[in-house]
Amino acid sequence: MGEVSPTVAPGTKSCPACGGKLVPILYGLPDAEASRAAERGEIALGGCTLMGDDPKLSCNSCGTAFWIAGNDRMGRPSE
Repeated sequence: MGEVSPTVAPGTKSCPACGGKLVPILYGLPDAEASRAAERGEIALGGCTLMGDDPKLSCNSCGTAFWIAGNDRMGRPSE
């Protein structure tokens, strides 16, 4: 398989690397509901340390993290 871009188009639901499900990454200390959602595979937990250019999506199968095309690395729409 070729190299996978760390950027995916908005609305992408499947991992370009393995075909697994892409889910949003939640940063910060998770509450009980967020922990349960992560256990169900609905979100990925990204940790408490934010760098400002953190990926927005993660693959449930292979763990590859992605940014969303059309947004800057802070998640804001690109101009």
